[in-house]
Amino acid sequence: MAQPVPVLLWAWGTLTALAGAAQGSFEVSVSPEAAVVEHGGSVWINCSTTCRDPGASGGLETSLIKTDRKNGSSWVAFRLLNIKEWASSPQCYFTCNGNIKLVTANISAYRAPERVVLEPLPEMELGQAYNVMCRVLNVAPVTHLTVTLRRGGETLHTETFQNHTGTGPDDITVITEITPQRSDHGQEITCHTALDLHGSHFENSSSAVELKVYGAAQGSFEVSVSPEAAMVEHGGSVWINCSTTCQVPGASGGLETSLIKTDRKNGSSWVAFRLVNIKEWASSPQCYFTCGGTIKLVTANISAYRAPERVVLEPLPEMELGQAYNVTCWVLNVAPVTHLTVTLRRGGETLHTETFQNHTGTGPDDITVITEITPQRSDHGQEITCHTALDLHGSHFKNSSSAVELKVYDLPEEPWLQTSRYIEVGARPLARCWVAGVFPVAGEARFTLSFGGVSLNFTVTTSGDTATAQGEVWSPSPGQHQLNCTVTVGPVSRSAGQSVLVYRLPEPVLEVTESRTLVNSSVTVTCRSPEADPPGVLLQLRDAERVLVSSPPAQPLVQLHLMAGEEDDGREFTCKARPDSGIPAVKCTSARLTVLYGPRMNDSGCPREWIWKEGTEQTFSCLAQGNPAPAVECMKDGVPVSIGVQRQVRREDAGTYHCKASNAHGSASRDVTVQVEYLNIVVLTLGLVGAAAVLTGLGVGGYMYYRSTRI
Repeated sequence: MAQPVPVLLWAWGTLTALAGAAQGSFEVSVSPEAAVVEHGGSVWINCSTTCRDPGASGGLETSLIKTDRKNGSSWVAFRLLNIKEWASSPQCYFTCNGNIKLVTANISAYRAPERVVLEPLPEMELGQAYNVMCRVLNVAPVTHLTVTLRRGGETLHTETFQNHTGTGPDDITVITEITPQRSDHGQEITCHTALDLHGSHFENSSSAVELKVYGAAQGSFEVSVSPEAAMVEHGGSVWINCSTTCQVPGASGGLETSLIKTDRKNGSSWVAFRLVNIKEWASSPQCYFTCGGTIKLVTANISAYRAPERVVLEPLPEMELGQAYNVTCWVLNVAPVTHLTVTLRRGGETLHTETFQNHTGTGPDDITVITEITPQRSDHGQEITCHTALDLHGSHFKNSSSAVELKVYDLPEEPWLQTSRYIEVGARPLARCWVAGVFPVAGEARFTLSFGGVSLNFTVTTSGDTATAQGEVWSPSPGQHQLNCTVTVGPVSRSAGQSVLVYRLPEPVLEVTESRTLVNSSVTVTCRSPEADPPGVLLQLRDAERVLVSSPPAQPLVQLHLMAGEEDDGREFTCKARPDSGIPAVKCTSARLTVLYGPRMNDSGCPREWIWKEGTEQTFSCLAQGNPAPAVECMKDGVPVSIGVQRQVRREDAGTYHCKASNAHGSASRDVTVQVEYLNIVVLTLGLVGAAAVLTGLGVGGYMYYRSTRI
């Protein structure tokens, strides 16, 4: 028997199975699930998984000899050789994200019958009962063995051993009883074996043993019929021969039957009739002979047969991985049912075999055979077929159904939904729904996306075994709505839902009593919100620097009263609204205040004095403040002066300039003095002459002093 998985590995796999479900499920499969191998032979076992963890690892626990390991990204295979355990159960396992899953394969070793021996038969007395014994030596597995005893081409007895216990080789004995008739003399008894192993068929036979039958004492006579048991196609014909051992010359014989007799033939101790158009499913014509005033009878058994009219495999639904399903085969209008064998196969593997030896009734019947399968991933694309065999004493009629393809589907994980929990009326954000682990291919996944009971338009993309649907979510009305996503592959459906709040938050209203106002006028700034859904809006009025006023939750507006000053000109106010319910949304409206005032002139815009140097480039500038912007005019000696124009300074530019600024709200004036610095040639010349005289006087004086000092 297979060695069990070590206790630590088993415990770890058991304890982590529940934890693993929260992190993403995965499956482990083995191929083949059931293997039949010649005793001492070898087989490849492939373990595969749906785990997408790159670090996933797998192996095979078994007491058998492993060699020639092969592996890929999601599978590992081992060759098991010199298999001498008659039944073993190697276990495939994979570790995925710290979780272990196991799956078991079943391996059976077989041995074809070593010898088939028919026990010698004694010389037999006519009409006495004798046992025929066949021994089948050293065969395994016995549950797959069929033993048939035949007399000539006629089947005497068939025996199967589906209830046999034990997995190893065994010696099997089959016994049946016969009562020999004269027609059996010289016939051969044989024993035949068949070992049916999921597509492989091993047959063997014994040597033949000849029947030797001897008559009773002088004075008596016997009547015999040939054939004793006949199998005839429904509507067909057969010859029945009646013979006797009577030695009286006047002996006469005949055949009593409800069937139609034609073409009589006879001899000194026999008479034969041809029975035609046989439509009775079971009939028993009687041969009789009168010998010396004594009558003896013997009965033949005639069975009509009809090969199956049709073999129909019921269509199979699309199947969910791991669920149980019935496979149903109908065999229509077949007789005799007791000679029928029905076999259901998946590919080359036998799923189920059924015989009907205990069936009652002789006429044709419709037979239904049902077996249960639990599909795995490796079954996808496999074909199920139903096969019939009608074994009629040497004639063998076979028929098969059309194949039905298995379609296996799996969605091991629930879908995931991704969208905003809050959506504004009129907005169209994207929602994504994706599911991983789609089998057999992600492209077969079918999505339905709905929002508030209304189907959404979406597109589907795939990557590996993951399928994703993406579409726009919207609703014309506010309130709580349900976003639902259903993914279907074959018969398997998974769903996910998310509650989304659709809200209405209108733009807030910002009102200024006079957006254009005179300086020192009273101004009211109002911030309010139209009705929102859900109700309750928090308002905030602010300028560029700070929050000016905020509202409590139930207050529909906030106001700011101010006296407009020059510094408020161009001041921007913002009305900010956000839901009190915690929805992360904000709406803003802004307005700018314009303050009107008369001209104002100061040193920064219009300096009172300019000092320029003759010959330099200078610009006369005089600006005034006011709203609207004042017009400024400057005049010198009654002549207008260009403002803001660069020019070369001349001496005559020096003087006083009279500047005036004016707008609709008043005027202001200012005098600007311009001084021009320049060089005076006369003064410079006199200065230079005076300086030279002084230097000359100093030189003469110095010389005289030097001289007097030396003297």
